[in-house]
Amino acid sequence: MKCLELTFPGRYKTKIAIDGFELITDYPIEEGGDNEFAKPWDLFLASVASCHGIHVLTWCAENSIPYKDIKLTMDIIEDEEREGKYTDFIIEDNLPESFPRERISEMLQETTEDCWVNRHLTEYEVRVQYNIKHAGEEITKLVKGPKEKNKLGE
Repeated sequence: MKCLELTFPGRYKTKIAIDGFELITDYPIEEGGDNEFAKPWDLFLASVASCHGIHVLTWCAENSIPYKDIKLTMDIIEDEEREGKYTDFIIEDNLPESFPRERISEMLQETTEDCWVNRHLTEYEVRVQYNIKHAGEEITKLVKGPKEKNKLGE
């Protein structure tokens, strides 16, 4: 099992320790934060795009195709009926003219299969379980997910 630890260094910041690295999040001033770091949502969006991007870079390197001039963008489409809810992430790989056109489908197939972040969004039914401990004693848990119907257990 992979584990990360989150602490609160002050105001609206969180500090996440994972695999020997630290990530810090914050909120904009108008939302009570100091606007010193990216919001958690922005880190999530960055992970969606960067996971695909690193696999494009790796595929190019393994196939001796220059990747310096490749640029990726991602549009986030909001649900027209539910404000603040997003239904689609559109990742666009902007390839230079020098990229071999006959290899595009191969590159796209392999890079989308290799990206764990995007596979988790599109292939897996994910649950989130919240265990609440008070002074070390587990007192309740909440499981949310497609099959769970948001079960609260005490």
